[in-house]
Amino acid sequence: MARRSLSDPSELAYYLAYAPVGVEIAELARVAGSRWAIEECFQAAKNQCGLDEYEIRRYVGWYRHITLIRD
Repeated sequence: MARRSLSDPSELAYYLAYAPVGVEIAELARVAGSRWAIEECFQAAKNQCGLDEYEIRRYVGWYRHITLIRD
């Protein structure tokens, strides 16, 4: 799947998409477009919770960190 930039029509972005047989192109494009909103949410959560400065290796460490930062 390829996406053309609105600001620069000569710029193309390519995606390798896996989907079940029968998925329509419009649905595939909608899902690919929702990626940016998800990326922004993850970035905001990382900044607000301090996870951008914390490397989690195990569940126990993550759980302790999340427990300490809760309101």
